Amino acid sequence: MSTAILKLSENGDLQRIHDKWLMRSACTKQGTKFEVDRLQLKSFWGLFAICGTACLLALIVYLFLMMRQFSRHYPEELKPPGSSSGSKRLRTFLSFADEKVEDVKSRSKRRQMEKNSNRSVATEDESIDSYKRRHLDLSSSNKSLDSCNET
Repeated sequence: MSTAILKLSENGDLQRIHDKWLMRSACTKQGTKFEVDRLQLKSFWGLFAICGTACLLALIVYLFLMMRQFSRHYPEELKPPGSSSGSKRLRTFLSFADEKVEDVKSRSKRRQMEKNSNRSVATEDESIDSYKRRHLDLSSSNKSLDSCNET
C-alpha cells in the first residue's frame, strides 16, 4: 500500500486527487453548486416522536400504578365521593405521591401488622371465651356429678 501511495505522489496524481476532493476552493472555482446533506433538527423527527411516545406511555403507566397504590393505602379518601372536596383528595394524592417509597412501604407494613394484631387479639378473646365456657361447663358438670354422688 505504501508503494502505491509513493507511485501516486511521484506521478502527481496524489496532488490532483487532493486538490479535487479535499480543497474547498476547487469547488467554488468550478462554479458548481454542491449541496451538502447536513444533519438538522428536522432530520431527527422520527427519533423524537418515538422517544416522546415512550415517555408519555411510561408516565401514563406510572400514574396508573400510583393511583392504584393510593387507593389501597387511602381507601377512605376514595369511597365517599360527596363527603370530601376534590381539592382535599388531590392534595392527599399529591402528598402521597411525594412521599418516599420506603415511608409508604413501612406504613403499609405497620397497618398490616395492626390488622394482624387486631385479628390475633380477637382470636385470643374468642379462645379465652371458649376456654371459660368449657371451664364453666366442666365445673357445672362436676358440681352436678358431686350432687348426684352425695345423694
